[in-house]
Amino acid sequence: MDKNKLILSCKIPQNKQAIIRKLDGDKDFIIKLRELGFGEGKRVTKFSDDAHQCIIINMDGRKIYLTEHAAHCILVELV
Repeated sequence: MDKNKLILSCKIPQNKQAIIRKLDGDKDFIIKLRELGFGEGKRVTKFSDDAHQCIIINMDGRKIYLTEHAAHCILVELV
């Protein structure tokens, strides 16, 4: 993994896949993200952005709405 290739999950181009490489931020918030199923090595696809400043991620066949704050805690590498 090249750390220079990591981007924020909100920067994934629409309908493109990425692999979560790092969760970064407040320890308690990272625990909550992990409880939702986010973890290193997990594949995600950016479904879209919505009008309410949310990023919609498809993970394991389900849509998950992330706030901008959450999206900034998930660093990914494009596939």
